[in-house]
Amino acid sequence: MKILIAEDDFTSRSMLAAVLKKAGHTPVLTVNGQAWEALQQPDAPRLIILISCFL
Repeated sequence: MKILIAEDDFTSRSMLAAVLKKAGHTPVLTVNGQAWEALQQPDAPRLIILISCFL
């Protein structure tokens, strides 16, 4: 399954993508507001993981 990851932090994004790949999924990685563009594609992911952290 294609899963969209919307995360600007490289380490968090990479670790989550590795876990999803190992589980047999296809991660779609986005940064800096690219998630909306990825969701407009004809073959858009059906699941989205948004990571938000406010310090």
